[in-house]
Amino acid sequence: SAYNYGCVLQAYALERYLEKEGHDVKIINYRLPEIDNVYTIYTEKVRFSNPVAQKIYNAFRKRKQLFKKRSTVIKAAKFENFISHTLNTTDAYTSFPELVNSYNPADFDLLITGSDQVWNGSITVGLRPAYFLDFDKVKSDAVRRISFASSIGKESLTNAEKAFFEHYLKNFDVISVREKSAQHLLKSLTDKKINLVADPTFLLEKSD
Repeated sequence: SAYNYGCVLQAYALERYLEKEGHDVKIINYRLPEIDNVYTIYTEKVRFSNPVAQKIYNAFRKRKQLFKKRSTVIKAAKFENFISHTLNTTDAYTSFPELVNSYNPADFDLLITGSDQVWNGSITVGLRPAYFLDFDKVKSDAVRRISFASSIGKESLTNAEKAFFEHYLKNFDVISVREKSAQHLLKSLTDKKINLVADPTFLLEKSD
């Protein structure tokens, strides 16, 4: 849900490629408030104790800020329109427990995580189990789990991050990353092969 071309286009590209290969595809719409808040155009500010005065103040302040940031407002609307109408998404989940409770393993035979910065804790405000497909608590053999071009975006990991990766990489049947540095970092943390692949956008043809 980041208003970022790389983030949105890699999601579209992987969805489109899989559809062209004959698969039914759903993007699990996990929207972290920590990410959405980065792109918030307006936030309320408490100025008055009187609720009526505060309401009027907020209304004028919001109108003024949205006018000043009209290009940002237009950009945000276009991103949301693309996410809502071009990407084939599930309902939005704003917390990990909500995602766990809503997930039905019968709906999928393959789960994919990736790519843009999903394994970069500096971007996602800490490494997130959801991006390691840990909402699939059943862990049945019927649902395979892979990472495709997952990005770490770092040259080194802390000890805590290494322990996190070591634990959660056990979830995967196949692992691939999009950076040589990520491949190098993860090799010592799992006995599984770490494949190196290009960003999903390179799966598409120019016509796409």
